[in-house]
Formats: sequence, C-alpha cells, structure tokens
Amino acid sequence: RQPEKKLIFIGRLVRQKGPDLLPRILDQLPDWRAVVVGDGPLSGQLQRDDRIDCLGALPASVWRSRVGGGVGVCPARSSEGSPLVVDELRLAGIPVVVASVDGLAQRVEHGVDGWVVAGRDPRAWSAAIGSAHASTTWSQSLASKRAHSDGWTRFADWVLS
Repeated sequence: RQPEKKLIFIGRLVRQKGPDLLPRILDQLPDWRAVVVGDGPLSGQLQRDDRIDCLGALPASVWRSRVGGGVGVCPARSSEGSPLVVDELRLAGIPVVVASVDGLAQRVEHGVDGWVVAGRDPRAWSAAIGSAHASTTWSQSLASKRAHSDGWTRFADWVLS
C-alpha cells in the first residue's frame, strides 16, 4: 500500500544533516506533513512550522511505533560516514530519499531501494519524494536485504575495539 503523505526525518537537528530544507520541501508538497525525530540547534526553527511535528530524540524502538508510515528523507549537506538511519528506515518499511553525498549515495541504489537527489532544490526533492510515495517497484524485501538489522551493534563494536 502507499505510504502516508508524511516526510520522516531522523537525526541531529544541525545544518549539516539538512533538516532546515524540510519547510521548503513541504512548500512543494502542500498536502504533506513532516515528523522529525531528533534534537539540536534547529529544533526551535522546525517547531515554529505547524506542518512539522517534532518528537525530540527517541530510540529506534520508540520512534518506529510513534512515527507510522511515510517517506524517509536524509537531505544532508556533507558526507555521512556510515548512516545507520537509512537502514533503520528501510527495516521499518519506509522508502528513503537521500542526498547524493558520500555515505548516503553509496547506501542507496537509485530507484531500486531508494532515491538519490543531487543538490538542495526543493522541487527536485519533492519530485523524488513523489516517486518514492507512488512507487509500485519499491521493495521492502530488497531494501531489507541491503539493511543490516545489527548495524548499530556492529558499529559500536568497531568503535570500542
């Protein structure tokens, strides 16, 4: 079934992660809303937009039940290292649209298990989000194969070793 007309952003609310693009994307998608999971300096700016519900920082086990369906967005401005949020969204059955920055672009095969957007143009983002929302080819099983359910554990083990 089609996901809800909702953008889902999960991450630190800092300029590098790109949540400040959400209002401009929503301007292009007038009947959509956004839900934001995270905290940081841009929290106040996002909370002032009545189309955006800010839930604060929540662990994955909690946000999955509170967020519901939609299209996950990762509009980062710069490289992302090992972005586990892409896997978390896909494992929750949520299609993803990501920025074409190092780390994110390598996690997603455009049009197969997500969508990749170059640049910050809200029209390009809204077009990709519309494709993700309308897609009948997006496959959660394929996306789940590329996601790693133990990704955080493996990352934490690597950091601690």
